[in-house]
Order: sequence, then structure tokens, then C-alpha cells
Amino acid sequence: MKSLILGTIVGGVIVFIWSFISWSILPWHMNTIRDFENREKVRTMIRQSAPEAGIYVMPLRDPDGSEEHMKVNNERMTTGPFVFAAINPNGVDPSMGKRMGKSIVNYVLAALCLTWLLQHSASNTYVMRLRFITIAVIAGALICHVPYWSCWGFPLDYTMVMVGDTVVGWMIAGLVLSRIIKPLKSGAPEPKAEAAEA
Repeated sequence: MKSLILGTIVGGVIVFIWSFISWSILPWHMNTIRDFENREKVRTMIRQSAPEAGIYVMPLRDPDGSEEHMKVNNERMTTGPFVFAAINPNGVDPSMGKRMGKSIVNYVLAALCLTWLLQHSASNTYVMRLRFITIAVIAGALICHVPYWSCWGFPLDYTMVMVGDTVVGWMIAGLVLSRIIKPLKSGAPEPKAEAAEA
């Protein structure tokens, strides 16, 4: 239990620090995000057209629509614009404290899951544990971010940065977790050569 708690806290804190560096210091995220022209007109239009907070898609396919509706919808998707957006017409709280609080909770929960998986793996050496985390992290990044590119048309540069951000942050945490977390039950003792592999 102590090992699980330690990995949860250490992993969550490491990724939180990396996330701050990635979003606040490195330029790669902001280089993939665009601003609207005529932003005040856009703000007014959004308030009028999206009165409730939620996910909005334009054009939105009606699953029960007629063949003619499907044809028109496909033409609109082809000619554009296509929009997939999270809209909060009444605004959001700009407080960084609340956002950071939510982020650290998310990272700690993710670190808890990763630490538990590592404890229940059959990885008896540092290199094996690091390999295990590497595969898990890459799989998680692809599952989380690539569908937004493949299904919803998110830009490739944005998607690649998000994948890279996730992989780098959790790999940094993985370097530490692989050192401090050992499997709960291993079929054989760890080789003495582990220190050399590290």
C-alpha cells in the first residue's frame, strides 16, 4: 500500500509539473491553436446560436434523417466549415487555482492506475518496468488523442503535440516510477545486474 501511495503522489506531481512547463513555457501548444477573426461578431453569434453549454457539431448528422438530408449534410461537410467545439456561452471561471486543482486530481488518479498496473506486472527489472510503462503510455496517448484527428477532423499538428505532450510527461514520470515501484509478486528475484542496466 505504501508503494502504491508513493507512486500515485510522485507520478501525479511529476506530470503536473511537466504540464505546467509544457503549456506555460514551451511554445508548441499555442503554435497549434488559432484565434478567430472578427472575434466580437463570433462571440455574439455563438451566444445566439448556442444558448446551452455543451459539445456542438456543425453540420450535425441526423441519424433518422432522410436520404436528401444525408446528401445535403455530406455536401456541407465537404464544402465546410466543419466545427467540433466545446461551448460555454456564459463563460468559465478563469481562476488558475481551480484549473490546476482539477489537473492535479486527474494526474494523481492516472498515476494511481499506472502504479497499480506496474505493481501487478511481471516486470522484474528496471528496464522491463520502463518498457512496460513506455508501451502503456504510448497506447494511452494514442487512445486519448488520435480519435479526435481521425473522426472529428482535429488538425494533425495539434494532435501530434497532444500525443507528444502526454508521452513525454508520463515517460518522465515512468523513469522514476520504474525505479521506485516493484511488482508485488515476482517469480524470481531481481537480477544483480539491474543497476548496470539502469
